[in-house]
Amino acid sequence: MFKLSLCLMSLGMLASHAYSATVVKRMPKKRLLVVKPEPMDQDFYVGDLVRIEDNRQQGLARGKVIRVRPQKVAIKIEKGRLALNQGDQVTLRATKGADKKPKEKDSIGLFARVNPILYIQDTYNGSMGFAASDHITLGLMGSYVDSKGDWSNYSGYMVGPQLAYHLGGVSEHGFFVKVMGGYADLGLEVLDENSDVMGEIEPSFFFAGGIVGYQLAFANGIQIHLGVGGQYHSYDKDKLVIYEDEESDEIAADASEDFLPQFAPTGEISLGFML
Repeated sequence: MFKLSLCLMSLGMLASHAYSATVVKRMPKKRLLVVKPEPMDQDFYVGDLVRIEDNRQQGLARGKVIRVRPQKVAIKIEKGRLALNQGDQVTLRATKGADKKPKEKDSIGLFARVNPILYIQDTYNGSMGFAASDHITLGLMGSYVDSKGDWSNYSGYMVGPQLAYHLGGVSEHGFFVKVMGGYADLGLEVLDENSDVMGEIEPSFFFAGGIVGYQLAFANGIQIHLGVGGQYHSYDKDKLVIYEDEESDEIAADASEDFLPQFAPTGEISLGFML
């Protein structure tokens, strides 16, 4: 009994706030434990020493916080053993040494993403934003295109806001629903069989759309988005007729049908990183 008291005292010295938590993942070989604290406004920092108490079997262990995310805390077990399973309840008690300086939380929630496939199509794109909550991200997307083809040349830019709801959480695997909108200013040249310009328009329009997809989220912050959806463009179809030249009424192409549909499918294949 005396030895047990000393052990509990050594693990519990300098203990401060206590938090209930749910075990999300356990990796015995790496002695790594990932938990979801409740409430989520916990005061854990990378480098903190924590005492972990098994509420079911009264086990005890000590570890160090190595990562803090919006919905989870990863702890490296340094002393003691716990027979835990996913979903088990534990109690966390953060401890700090006398010479330990407070560190910035590792749960900033900022992200940046690009679609690498669009770069192959001469469309330079990207989006960045932040996690507004455990399940919602807000961001700003933009792209610049300068693409030359056999029958048409595109150039211009698109920019606008986006909002996404992640069913599994902003930093977890799971489905998401994303809505976006914005403004575009493009230049379109229609080419003939000799690749000569036979007509051009410069449409400016607003657009809105949505995507349903799946997010792959990794422990190092890397995220992959895969999704499909649709998009609506607001330009006036009656004004999208391309003429041979300014003095002729001969139509070279009907851009509203051949090049610029008001409703069009869209999708997302993006690579990102969340801090």
